[in-house]
Amino acid sequence: MKRLLAILLITLPASAVSAQMFYDDFTAPVSAEFAWASADWTAVWEDDRWTSALNLGAVSPQTDENGPGAFGAPADAFDNAIVAGEVDWHDYAVEVEFYAADDDALGVVLRWSSADSYYLVVLSRNEMPTAGGTVDYLIAPQTRLYRVTTDGAEQLLSPVPDQAYAAVSSLHQRLRVDVHGNTLTGWIGSGDDPLDTTETPLFTVTDDEPGAPDAGLAGVYAFSMGEGLLGTYYDAFRVSAVDSDDDGKNNDDELSAGTDPYDADSDDDGVLDGDEYLWLADPDGDDLINALDWDSDNDGLPDGLEIGITVPHADTDLDAGHFTSDADFGAETTDPHDPDSDEGGVDDGVEDINKNGAYEPELGETDPNDGDDDDEFVDGGPDVDTDTDTDTDTGTDADTDADTDADTDADADTDADTDADTDLDAGADAGNPLGSLYGGPNCGCATIGSGPWAPGSLIGLLTSLVTIRP
Repeated sequence: MKRLLAILLITLPASAVSAQMFYDDFTAPVSAEFAWASADWTAVWEDDRWTSALNLGAVSPQTDENGPGAFGAPADAFDNAIVAGEVDWHDYAVEVEFYAADDDALGVVLRWSSADSYYLVVLSRNEMPTAGGTVDYLIAPQTRLYRVTTDGAEQLLSPVPDQAYAAVSSLHQRLRVDVHGNTLTGWIGSGDDPLDTTETPLFTVTDDEPGAPDAGLAGVYAFSMGEGLLGTYYDAFRVSAVDSDDDGKNNDDELSAGTDPYDADSDDDGVLDGDEYLWLADPDGDDLINALDWDSDNDGLPDGLEIGITVPHADTDLDAGHFTSDADFGAETTDPHDPDSDEGGVDDGVEDINKNGAYEPELGETDPNDGDDDDEFVDGGPDVDTDTDTDTDTGTDADTDADTDADTDADADTDADTDADTDLDAGADAGNPLGSLYGGPNCGCATIGSGPWAPGSLIGLLTSLVTIRP
């Protein structure tokens, strides 16, 4: 069977654990056959018996009937377990306290959906089940991890020597296993002191086998080859949601929402998935929830910019182009779910002309948090630009005025010329006794407008500059 299996036996930071999904301290119900009296629990093999020891507030395996299970071995090593939860649980952390006076195997079940699909973590100091359901008599304590599928059981982890529980009935111990994605990680620690969170890493395994258990219930397991583990008790069984990317949303919620449970900023806008306000809402109606929409209100400004984020998270992919650092370090913020934060009639992304998050009136920007100045926008831009140019070109305006005056004078001259020409055309009259000298019909010239006084002659040019009034 081909598989890609990565094994890492070093101390790794645990995935962040968020909401509690299930808890049982085994103080109820009052029953000699615990699994059948509790609606929360199911026995994997119905003939096996577990008892809630009320005086201890714990649950204990009493018999192992060695049923045929899925493998048909003389003694089925994998069926003596009780499980609780939901079949769609995907990523979670299982934690249980225990104490044992026996040397045989105990452990936890993860992603159990049927007798043919689950993971099994087993710790033992003496007898250990093998993949074929036989007994492996150990020479040293060790931990193993199995994948159980329709193809049978397969050991995923080389035995971790000298890593198991202490066989002391008075000592509380704690086993914790995280499963998220295709990675399983286990630790063991003390259960006596709630303030003692010290844990010893047992394993980290990545299982990329197609068809590997993907989701299912969780529970506790015992292996005694029919003898019963009368000196072994489990207590304080807890299942918690795992937040692999530590963004404030557990993996299962993210998988349901469509965000990436291993990427804290799924839309790369600078806002962590868990910090997205109303992360499942879609205010701009583009079929993208806020946690997947870098511009949730479609105003042209990234959500992270609008709320004043200056430094991106390590998971924010800057190459996506969805993050802009806030230029005023959060001094001016806008509502990332309202395209017009000040309700003035102009979108935030239009008011912030250079889209850097800072209010810069010297650039002609209006305040996106002041609706009263939105009416300054005309034809998509503020009038303030025109006023600024006029003030800057004060000298130019003065020159223009001077030129205009000069042009007016020139027009006056033109009028004088026109009047003179009109008079000449009409001939000499009382208002213009010199009219015949300009080459009119009384000048005796062969051509009207010719002669020494014609407008094109030197005398005509000089006299055209003089306006003669009666």
